[in-house]
Amino acid sequence: MDKHDFTKVLGARIKNRRAELGITIRDLAAKTDLSASYIGDIENQRTTPNSSKLVAIASALAMPIEELLDSDETIKKDSDIYLKNHIFPNGLTYNQMNEKIKQLEKIQGIMNNNKGR
Repeated sequence: MDKHDFTKVLGARIKNRRAELGITIRDLAAKTDLSASYIGDIENQRTTPNSSKLVAIASALAMPIEELLDSDETIKKDSDIYLKNHIFPNGLTYNQMNEKIKQLEKIQGIMNNNKGR
């Protein structure tokens, strides 16, 4: 994983964990003695925190540092994060693509039923 990918995944992990806990960026900033804008910069891939800041963030989010860093347990979570944030070449998100596929499958089922008549 290169630095850009790491920064993207790290930001998404922090943002997702905050959402799970129902805390705001300001809440996390207060718990870590970091500024809200700095936390926002991490979540939006504009900066990568150093190790001491990572430890503070992990602690404030009540999660092991390993979950913020690359580990085997987070591979599936990372894939889900990537897919949820990915924009396909046609401009659709992962969820939008899934909906289009379901619509096409429904149409195909209708067409197959009409062939039998």
